[in-house]
Amino acid sequence: MKKIKLLLIGFIGFIVILFVLPIMIATTLNNIDLGMFSSQLFNMQLPDNTVLVEKSKICGKLNGNGNSIDFLACMLVKSDLTKEQLNEYIGSIKFQPAKSGSDHRVDVDVVPVNKNKLETKYLEHGEINFNVLQNQSDFNGYYAFIIYDGGYSSDFDIRGH
Repeated sequence: MKKIKLLLIGFIGFIVILFVLPIMIATTLNNIDLGMFSSQLFNMQLPDNTVLVEKSKICGKLNGNGNSIDFLACMLVKSDLTKEQLNEYIGSIKFQPAKSGSDHRVDVDVVPVNKNKLETKYLEHGEINFNVLQNQSDFNGYYAFIIYDGGYSSDFDIRGH
């Protein structure tokens, strides 16, 4: 009887691992990809008269419908430059796709910030809040630098469903 009990527990454990392990692996791999993707933005040199305020990154089903994984990284900056000057600066940088070997084009944007929550067309189903701006009332000169890459197969990453 003890052997049957141990065998049953082992079988149940095997089934649990069989279902949980692919989810854990897919999530971990996408988190690694997100870290490498976002580091491109986070490690870039900022233009003159621009300071880093806060940075954030997210992956999951951020845009549209269907099962796919999207990657977004953003930096909140304070700058004396105009949106056009900042767009020109960040637009001149060649960012690599989130997944190595991909031929995806990385979307780049500069968004004026007018509250503590990021509002962008790239973030329909997710949310990024800027903690630094929580009690702020004057948002003059605040911008979000955004890089976005999406539409990858979600595989077993439940964030993409």
